[in-house]
Amino acid sequence: MPKLYLSAEALTSNYRLLKEKTNGTLIPVLKADAYGHSAPFVLPTLYVEGAELFAVACAHEAKELLELIEKSKPSFAKTRILIMGAVEEKALFSLLCPHVILSVHSPEYARRLSRAVERLKASCLLPERFLLPVQLKLETGMYRLGLRSAASVRSVLCLPHLHVEGVYSHLAHAADRNRTEEQRRHFLSFLPLLPDGLFTHLSASEGLLRYGDLSLCGARAGLALYGVAPVGVASPLSPVMRFCARVLSVFTAKRGAHVGYGSIRTDKKRRLAVLDAGYADGIPPHAGNGGRILLNGRPCPFFGAVCMDRSTVDIEDTPLNEGDEITLFGEKAGDTAAFAAAAGVSPYVLLSLRSARTERVFLP
Repeated sequence: MPKLYLSAEALTSNYRLLKEKTNGTLIPVLKADAYGHSAPFVLPTLYVEGAELFAVACAHEAKELLELIEKSKPSFAKTRILIMGAVEEKALFSLLCPHVILSVHSPEYARRLSRAVERLKASCLLPERFLLPVQLKLETGMYRLGLRSAASVRSVLCLPHLHVEGVYSHLAHAADRNRTEEQRRHFLSFLPLLPDGLFTHLSASEGLLRYGDLSLCGARAGLALYGVAPVGVASPLSPVMRFCARVLSVFTAKRGAHVGYGSIRTDKKRRLAVLDAGYADGIPPHAGNGGRILLNGRPCPFFGAVCMDRSTVDIEDTPLNEGDEITLFGEKAGDTAAFAAAAGVSPYVLLSLRSARTERVFLP
C-alpha cells in the first residue's frame, strides 16, 4: 500500500520561519488531523519548539488531543486547545478542563453554553467558581460565523459562567491588501468594547506570510505550516508530507486498447504503470482528467479512471520497474500545489484526503 513520509525536520523549519513573521504567538492549526499530517505527530513536535496554543475545528479533534495529553502528563502541561467550531451540549462536560478553550460565534450559542455550565453547577458537577474559558469569533468580512455588532458582543460579556480571554476573526481574501486592511479596521473597532489584555489574532497562513500578525497578539498557521505556500507568495517552506506509491505493473498497451473502468481507449501505443494507490488513499478522483506526477523530472499524466485502490500513469519511456516506489507529491517545494492544481483540487483538499489505511512513516 502507499506510504506517507512525514518529516519533523521540515515541520520544525516551517514553524520557525512562520514564527519569525509574528511578534507574538504562533498558533498551529491541527484540524482535519493536522491537514492529514497526524495531529499526534505535529503537536509534540511543535510543543518542543515552544508552541502551547493549538487550534482545532471540533470537539472530536480536541478529545483526540486531550487523550494524548492525558497519556503524556506532565509533558504537555501548558498545552491549550482552541476549538474554533461549535460544541454540542452533550460533548461539553468532557471538554471542561484547563486545556480547552471554546469559541463563541453568536449570542444564542453563548447563552446555551452559559446555561449548560449553570446546570452542571446545580448538579454539583462543577465548582461554583468555575468559569468556562472562551474566545469570541468576530464577523469582520468573511460573512460566515461571528458576532456582528457591538450589541451582540456586549450581550455575551454580560453572561455569567463564561470567561472571555481572547478574540479573533478570519481574513476572507488575504491576497487583497485593501480588503485585508478593511477587515483589520473592522476588527479593531470591536476592541474598545472588550476588557483590556485579551488575546487577539486575525492572520492565518496567507495573511501571516504577506503582512505578519497585523500588530495583534498572534496569528494562526495551517497550510503554510505543512509546507504549502499560498499562490503568489514566495517562501522557503518545506513540504512536511511526501506521498508515495508502489508500482504494481508496467506494460505497453497497443493503440486501440481499452484500459480500466470505462474502457478508456488508447489513441496510440502507450507504456503504462499501475500504482497501488487510488481515491481511497487520497488521489483525487478527477486526477484522470489532467492530473500528472513527475518522474525523473518529466510530467507523466494519469491515464483513465482513478479507482478506489489503483491508478494508472502514462510513463512513456521513463525507466520504471515493478516494485519501484515513486513519489506523487512532496518531493520538493511547490510540487504539492502543482499536483493539486493539475488534479483539479486545492492543496487543502489534497492534503486532507489522506486515508487512515495509508502507512505513516515518521522521519526525524
